[in-house]
Formats: sequence, structure tokens, C-alpha cells
Amino acid sequence: SVVKADVDTKDVKISEGEVSSFMATEKGKEQTLKYYTDNNDRYKQEEQVRARHILVKTEETDTDEVRAMKRKKLEILLPKLTPGNFADYAKKESDDKGSAVSGGDLGFFGRGRMVKPFEEKAFSMKKGTISDIVETRFGYHVILVEDKKEASVTPFEKVKSRIARQLLTEKKQLALAGARIDGALKAGGIFEAAKLLGSRVEETGKISMKSSGIPKIAGSTVNDVLWSFTLEKGKIYKRNFSGDNYLVTLKYREGANVDSRKLDEFGKTYISDRGNLEFQRYSDTLRKEWSDKVVFSRAMRAFVQKE
Repeated sequence: SVVKADVDTKDVKISEGEVSSFMATEKGKEQTLKYYTDNNDRYKQEEQVRARHILVKTEETDTDEVRAMKRKKLEILLPKLTPGNFADYAKKESDDKGSAVSGGDLGFFGRGRMVKPFEEKAFSMKKGTISDIVETRFGYHVILVEDKKEASVTPFEKVKSRIARQLLTEKKQLALAGARIDGALKAGGIFEAAKLLGSRVEETGKISMKSSGIPKIAGSTVNDVLWSFTLEKGKIYKRNFSGDNYLVTLKYREGANVDSRKLDEFGKTYISDRGNLEFQRYSDTLRKEWSDKVVFSRAMRAFVQKE
């Protein structure tokens, strides 16, 4: 069974003094810089354009004559357009009703957001300029580029305090989660523990040697399945699955337990590669020893504390 109990971030308060003290240590500086380096994409700002447009929509069934008439409409309108009156004309003339109500405003957008001919034209224009007629699969457009943002990377100095606060918050959350789990472990049973955490108990269902993971536990692997075979009924176990802490207890079992010593030996070399030959031989041996009728299976009760 699985019960999820997230740590509420409102429970965690980090003061400016804690941030400053953390950043004053070599360890704090190293951890903060490492986070910035490992997650550098989060601090990158792609090149962006803010544009308005006026669209005269075309249809696949339009004849060449009809398309020429629609294009002519924009050709007549184009000389009248200025950056100052563009929005007013867009409200009245654009067939893109979604943006027409806001004067054709498309907001800021990066590359890959618009159809190719529109994107290429918008990004090639200077701020404050109006394009000639651009044809796309939607029809004919006139574009006003109102603003541009160059690609950039936010410097480490500007975000280091925010990163330090995040790291300290996560550390406190982890400590709080551990304290709650430790308290729950002393509750006497899985249902009592779940009650302390304000959570509910869920059954995992049966798990066999052929399972690729433990049901209801996201991120669990074949190795976790083997681990589950070593559990003893009546005990509560603490285990981390892909960043989430679980308390797990065995509800019932069929067949024999896996030799935990053998499991430890294979656990040292087996990480997540199911093609590992040693692991494959071991699991194949177990499956031969236990026919499908008596292959080890179990349901577990557990609750999870997300970190």
C-alpha cells in the first residue's frame, strides 16, 4: 500500500541571515556554484520578439482570384499603417480574432513558436518597424515588431542568493520529512503512521519476479522489486525511490524470500541495467526454482514522504 504525504513548503522558513551564513562558507559557495553550473539552462534567456500582426485569412479552397483579392486588401492597408495606429487597424481589420481584441498583440515569443515564414520575418526586423506582406498557411500577414530581447544568460552573482535559499529550503524540507517519518515509524503501525501524516493507505497489489517495478511507487525499478522480496512480515521499512521516501510494510506473501545476502552482492554491481548478465542469470535461476504457480508475490502497505 502507498500513502503520499508531501512536505508543505510553508513549513520551511529561511532567513536572510541563514542565506548569508551559508554563502560565507566554502561548502555553501561550492554547492551554490555547482547548482548554477549543472542547471545553467534555467538561467538562459532565449532571443525573443514582441509583435503585433494583422491577418487576412485564406482557405485551401480559395481560387487564385480570391487569394489575389485578399492580398490586395493588405496592399491597400499597408501604406496607412504606422506603429502608432497599428493596434487600432488590427482590431478592425484582422481575421485573427484571438489577437484582434488586443490590437493584434502576440506578446513575446521565441523561435519555434510561430510558423516559419512569420518567425523568420519577425526576427529579421528592427524594433519599431512594419513588415511587407508575409504569406503563411494561415493567410497574409503584416507584422509590427514592438520590442526585442537578445539571447542572454543571467549572471551567477544575480541568482546566487536565490539558489542558496533554494538549497537551504530543500535541506530543511528533507530534515522535516525525516523527522515526520521517524515519528511515524514510532506510531505502531502503517495506518497509525499514515494518520499522523494526514495521508491515506493504498495497496500496491501483487508483485512478482517478472514485475518491472513496484505498483503505486513511481520510479521504482527491477532492483526495488528484488529488494521487496527480502521484507519480513510485520516490520516497517524505510526506503527511497527516485527521491521519494517511503515507509513500506509487507501485507502478505506467497513462496520463499530471496536470500538478502545474494541480493546485496548483486546490488553492488547492478544499478538499473536490466541487461546485466550476472543479474539476468540470478533472476532466471530464481524463476526456474519457483514455478509460475508459486512465484514469489506480495502486496505492501506503504506511505511516501516526497522530498
